[in-house]
Amino acid sequence: MKKPNILFAGKDSETVLAGLEKKTDGTEISKLCFLKQVHGAEIHRLTPSWETSNGDGFFSVENNITLVIQTADCMPILGFSRSQNLIFALHAGWRGVADRILPVLIHRLRKENFHTDDLEIHIGPHLQQSSFTVREDAFELLKNSISAKSFTKNPHQVFHSINPKQWKISLSGILKIQLLEELVQPKTLDISKLDTLTDAGFFSFRGGDQKRRNLSFISKP
Repeated sequence: MKKPNILFAGKDSETVLAGLEKKTDGTEISKLCFLKQVHGAEIHRLTPSWETSNGDGFFSVENNITLVIQTADCMPILGFSRSQNLIFALHAGWRGVADRILPVLIHRLRKENFHTDDLEIHIGPHLQQSSFTVREDAFELLKNSISAKSFTKNPHQVFHSINPKQWKISLSGILKIQLLEELVQPKTLDISKLDTLTDAGFFSFRGGDQKRRNLSFISKP
């Protein structure tokens, strides 16, 4: 399989989407596939008869498709395995990370006889640790998404206490710990350092964008 096309669009998302829907270069229009995202960890396998379903992740080996994830501070996670003709896309906010959406995908892939030793994973612009403060309830859920041993080590200050009741948390850092615990060493793990709250090129829910969304695309010819 050729390397899929990956694009993390921000405030130009609608323009990018319109271009994908109306190609003028004579090539076949890729089927655009969306989820009804619910801030959970349900994963779907996309088939030729796919209809939009509730969930926050999907994967496929079908050709001529584009998986689309909508975010406005959450992490868009796009990935693939060239050797297995596989692409996948996840929407991971703090609730999805707490529900271990990436390990859920790993388990699902293994259950369906995919191997997970050559995955290439790309995490797009999202709320960075410096912009993400949580209180005790969210902290406990995120803490419990990794082992007690990993939490005690707290590599790179993934959980940074700013006072007894508030923490700055790196969601991408938690994902890295979860991958290690699942014995997954991706062939590529690329994590954007762009912050949707502070970068003017992206929509941010916490920045006041209640309805508009950034779109992330992974296309398989």
